[in-house]
Amino acid sequence: PEWMADPMNRETHLFKTAKECCDCWFPDITAECQQKTITVIDGTQVAGPDVTGTWYPSLNGRNECIDGTPQSWMTQNDGYKMAYVFDSHAECCKAHWCDPQRQTFD
Repeated sequence: PEWMADPMNRETHLFKTAKECCDCWFPDITAECQQKTITVIDGTQVAGPDVTGTWYPSLNGRNECIDGTPQSWMTQNDGYKMAYVFDSHAECCKAHWCDPQRQTFD
């Protein structure tokens, strides 16, 4: 997101390598973090582990996207489906501003 490029956030949110990012945010599990790092360009995942599926925002105030079966109203018409249902985690997060600190590594 654009806020990461703000001069106040660059050093803690923008990194040249996955290792630098994982060392900063997940030092206790840096190796596992690096294995799960994806590369996103213009909202589309171009590298990393397969995270395709059906992704939708949780809408519970936690700013996260989850994989699985979306609520039925999200798929009732094309307008809702285009706004709430995505083929990848990256696409969902681009539209719904995932909080990177809430993402877990399981």
